[in-house]
Amino acid sequence: FGSREDPTGYAGTYHDGIDLATSAGTTIMAARAGKVVESQYHYSAGNYVIIEHDNGYYTYYMHMMQPGIAVGSTVSAGDAIGYVGTTGSSTGNHLHFGIATGIWSGFMNPAPFIGL
Repeated sequence: FGSREDPTGYAGTYHDGIDLATSAGTTIMAARAGKVVESQYHYSAGNYVIIEHDNGYYTYYMHMMQPGIAVGSTVSAGDAIGYVGTTGSSTGNHLHFGIATGIWSGFMNPAPFIGL
């Protein structure tokens, strides 16, 4: 999270989340209950999902093989929402996980939220 060298030449020098490396196809689960507000493709984020939560935060799940859930869906913590991939500006299979206070704004380091 934070300033870094751009690994692809397209991703930028500020990293607004953390990367969790794992195998392609690994199930991605919602971190908390909420409502899916975006589920689509972006040239940098690849296939991604954004979930709005009751505590005022949004969670971001990027670089999926494909999003596994539609906009407007409600999820519980632990529900499957997609699968790990390497779409968009990515250098390998991983989940880019982010937490923010708005849609594409107010990013904060997610590591303390998940105990890293």
